[in-house]
Parts: sequence; structure tokens; C-alpha cells
Amino acid sequence: MASEDLTLFSLENLEFFGRFYRLTRSELRSRIEDRLRFVDLWDERKKKAGAYSQGMKQRLGIAKALLHDPQILFLDEATSGIDVQGVNLIRGYVYELRAQGKTILVASHQLDEIELICNRIALLDNGRLLVVGRPSEIKDSLRGVLHKYRVHVSSPLGDVDGGRSNVWFLGDCNIVIADRDLTESLGRRFGDDAVEQVEPTLEEVFLWLLNDRREDKESRSSSQASRGGE
Repeated sequence: MASEDLTLFSLENLEFFGRFYRLTRSELRSRIEDRLRFVDLWDERKKKAGAYSQGMKQRLGIAKALLHDPQILFLDEATSGIDVQGVNLIRGYVYELRAQGKTILVASHQLDEIELICNRIALLDNGRLLVVGRPSEIKDSLRGVLHKYRVHVSSPLGDVDGGRSNVWFLGDCNIVIADRDLTESLGRRFGDDAVEQVEPTLEEVFLWLLNDRREDKESRSSSQASRGGE
């Protein structure tokens, strides 16, 4: 929304940007009404954009981006700083546009939201591609490599034996993420009924891959330094 004049009424705002697309006056008026209705802002068209909530501003930005009926739409942090209802509205717009056959590229740090709305994702680290594919495919690629457990005991586990792992105590249970199958060892320690294997989230997968990449980079740097000192 930084490029928009927030002193204008939302209707005037879209009229201003719509002139760049060389539509006739009647075409532009028709599209503005259609787009504002699509993002549930038609009844708010006579309010100044500066008086809109953050979620309404984001929805106005989507309406503006749709004025020329693009086949490819770029959304950058479209749900950032928005309440749950606003996020749900924008998610619905994405689903509907996708059903219309449009290609939507979404950039976001909110990986839980990305997992919900995107059928293909690319995970980046400082502009470098870590992995690309469907969320389910990316998770499946780590089966047998990344393991996650919910251990239902009401005290911290402390460290788990060997390998690489992360443990978080949540008050009524512990979350364990490890690079090996801990089903038997955790079961022996706490009882099989206390150990539940669960699927890692996309965020946890990303952090795991990110750590792998950085460890590999550090290992190569260390190896090069060692050879250089010989």
C-alpha cells in the first residue's frame, strides 16, 4: 500500500491507478465495482483509504492489482499484520482466483499460511533455493530423516540420547524433533502410551533444511581451511 494515496477515497484510488491500463471510462467503472465487490469493499468505497484497517488496505491493494485482469498475480506478505478474520478473507480470495485459472505467486515468512494456500512452494535461504515442490512432497522427502514426537509427560525431558535433536517443554508435554527414529528409546523411557509420533510442520522442515545447509557450508569451509594450512 505504500504506493497508494491514502488521502483518496477508495473509489478514487482505484480510478487513479486504473487510468494506467487505458480502459474506457465505462470499462474502468465496471471493473472497479467488480473488484471492490470481490474483496468485500464496495460498501466502503466512499471511505478514505487512510481510514481503512490494515486488512482493508491489503484487500484494496488486491483489488488494485486485479484491475487489468492479470493472469499472474504477485502477493507479497498479503496477510502480514492482519487479524484472523482478515487472513481468512484473503485466503478465500486466493482460492477463488486459483479456481479461475490464475497463477498466484505468494511471498511470505508465514509458512503455515503458505502451506494452506499454495500447491507448490519454494523455500529460499538468502535468495538461494533450498527445495521446491508440493508441501507434501517436501515433507515426504524427509521421511526417515526428520522425526517429530509429542511426549506426554509433565516435566522436561532434558537431552535425548545421541544424534541431533531439539526438545521443547510445553508444560503438559514435550516436543522432540530428531534426526533418527526415537520411538523405541522414548517408549522404553516413558512408556509407549506417552509417545506420539506426529508430522513436522512446514516451518520445522524449513528450519531443518536451513540448518543442514549451514552445517554443510561450515563443514566445507573448515575442510578448505584445513587443506590450506597443510
